[in-house]
Formats: sequence, C-alpha cells, structure tokens
Amino acid sequence: MKITEGYEGAERILPSGAMAELAGLNRDYLDLLIAAPTGESASLPPAVLDGLRRASPLALDAMSACSYSLFLIEARHVTAVDNPAPHGVHDPVAKRYGSGMLDGGAWPSFTMAALSFAWQLCRQNAMSARVMLGFPEETAVALAATDLWRLRSIAARQVLPLQPRWSGNPCFWPDLLRSAFALDPLRLDLARLLGVQLQAADLHASPTGRERRRG
Repeated sequence: MKITEGYEGAERILPSGAMAELAGLNRDYLDLLIAAPTGESASLPPAVLDGLRRASPLALDAMSACSYSLFLIEARHVTAVDNPAPHGVHDPVAKRYGSGMLDGGAWPSFTMAALSFAWQLCRQNAMSARVMLGFPEETAVALAATDLWRLRSIAARQVLPLQPRWSGNPCFWPDLLRSAFALDPLRLDLARLLGVQLQAADLHASPTGRERRRG
C-alpha cells in the first residue's frame, strides 16, 4: 500500500478531486512551516518543528495525505459582511480589485489559496467543508454566499500564519511525524485516525452539534 493513500477512501464520498487538492495544500503548509523563521510557528512544540525540518519529502507527502486540513482558517475572518450586497448593489470595479492587495511574503498567498479552495468546497458541499476544514456551519454558509472577488480582502485580514490544527493535543502532531518518519502504513493510519476523532469532537462541540445531541 502506498503511504500517500490516506485520503483515497474519503475521495469516494466527498467532492471529486477535493481530497487531492487538500493534500496539496497540506503539503504546501508543511513546507511553509519548515521555512518559517524560528518563533513564527511557536504553536507547535520545538521538537515537532525540528522533526519537520529533518523529514524527507516522502515523509512530508505521507503527513499531507489526510482527509482533513492540517491548518486552521480563522472563522472570525469570514463574516456576513462579506456576503453580496442586496438589490444588486456593487462596489466600483476599481475598489473591488484595487483593495485588499496581498503582500508580506508567502503566507498571505497561501491563505488566499486556502480560502479559494474553501470557497469552492462550501459551494459544492457545505458539510464537506465542515468536515475537512473544521468550519462551523455558519462560516460555511457565509463563505458560500461570498463573492469570489472578496476573498482577497478576507485573506488580507489574516496577518499571521494560519495556525496548525490541534496543536494543543499532545499526541496528534508527534504521532503523525513519527509514523511518517517510519513510513509505516499502519502507524500512519492510526495517526490519521486520531485526527478524524478530533474532527468529530470539534463538530460535536459546535452549537449545532450540541443541539443534535440534545434532540
């Protein structure tokens, strides 16, 4: 079995091509963490960051092949303010495309790429976006209703690097890294499964999840 097959089962039930695209974003995210100056990604333990910098390309590919994002898109940056104005009112085209220009290196550009992927996914299947990206339901709805051109200004609000998902969990990142170093398919499956369990916990912790449990 290939060690990069972690998302291929989920691909059968999620939007076509989405898992492969997400794996590519995950891989880019790991590369950006590796290239970040010391202290910029302090939310991961130093031992994990050091391990990422020593990992082989094959090990990084294995870590990236998850059915969920390894990064967080801050939900607070996607709001109803970004939804289309009523009655067909639009900002002048010069304002639309002349504001929110991204600068400051690779992180804003990655945020833009991640948001574009999230926008497409929310429009295809909001539940997939909730599962793969950890979006609350209201965020998925707001992003799906957002005009494509507005994504640049949303991305510009993300002035800091996107944070790693579940960085506070003592096992997820160390287990994923160790299993990728070992290139052991079984250990990789177990490490990815922990992420699936953490996803489920996140969904159940949302207001919608609490309401369902009470029902």
